[in-house]
Amino acid sequence: MVRRITTMLLAALTFIGAVATTPTASAQDGPHLVSTERIDAQFLRIHVYSPAHNAVIPNDILVPEGNAPRPTLYLLPGYYGGTDGLTWANTTDYRSFFRDKNVNVVSPIGGKGSLYSDWYQDDPILGRNKWTTYLTQELPSVIDREFNGTGRDAVAGLSMSGGPALDIAAHNPGRFKAAATYSGCPMSSGVVGSPLAAGLVLGTGGNIGNAWGPPWDPAWADHDPNAQPTRLRDVAVFVGSASGVPGEVDGNHYNVGLWGGPLVVEGAANACSEHFTNNARAAGVNVDRFYAPNGAHTWPLFEHQLRTSWRTIAPAIGA
Repeated sequence: MVRRITTMLLAALTFIGAVATTPTASAQDGPHLVSTERIDAQFLRIHVYSPAHNAVIPNDILVPEGNAPRPTLYLLPGYYGGTDGLTWANTTDYRSFFRDKNVNVVSPIGGKGSLYSDWYQDDPILGRNKWTTYLTQELPSVIDREFNGTGRDAVAGLSMSGGPALDIAAHNPGRFKAAATYSGCPMSSGVVGSPLAAGLVLGTGGNIGNAWGPPWDPAWADHDPNAQPTRLRDVAVFVGSASGVPGEVDGNHYNVGLWGGPLVVEGAANACSEHFTNNARAAGVNVDRFYAPNGAHTWPLFEHQLRTSWRTIAPAIGA
């Protein structure tokens, strides 16, 4: 099984910096809202100063009507961090799904190839990555203060950010009561996870040694949900994936392009997801496992999993 997963992951990788502006605030200033662009009554683009990055980071946010207290779902982007235009707002109809729900939905734009963790040092290509600090401390403090957040939150990610979403919740179960991975691979150490994590960072030009050091550094396993499953015992976990075989959920499943990379990548994600689920359940973690018999690595599949995961997320955060 391990050899099979490793082979699939390496094959998938063959198919495969934060977006920031120079801040006007000084580095010693705390995180704060710099500007807000209201697209419509529900959808805003906000810019938040991050002391950890010493940069202003854009974020998409959906807000419900009124000023009642509400939890927040931190919904991470994919491989390129949304810098390629592939964001939840641009590629899905998630706005209609959340329109009648009392929850903030926040998606940072940035973090390409970062695995959404705090790196040991700056990378010559990917720059400074302090995403754990941003997503668990800086951004939530702004959302709770400016957008009526309750501090009872969830975090979810797709593909590259699926594993990191679980890792973030595992390290911060006091805030994140639920976590979801959509077609991700929640492994970052060992014979499967190490080459996967290194390949994901390398694919965007970065050096994972700047993130977690050499493969024997404890940081690799520390960021691996599969290696530390007991940390998720107090978190409601959703794990979604599909077989990889294109289906109606993908839209035009007769598109020959879906039968190449998207099929291989989703098949690898499914093998990872199943392995993690079995390991986590054996460790006493409450995992809601969703498997689709058809579906390639596509945004329509990710959106379908997001909608399905609401059955797990909503009760956990009181939405």
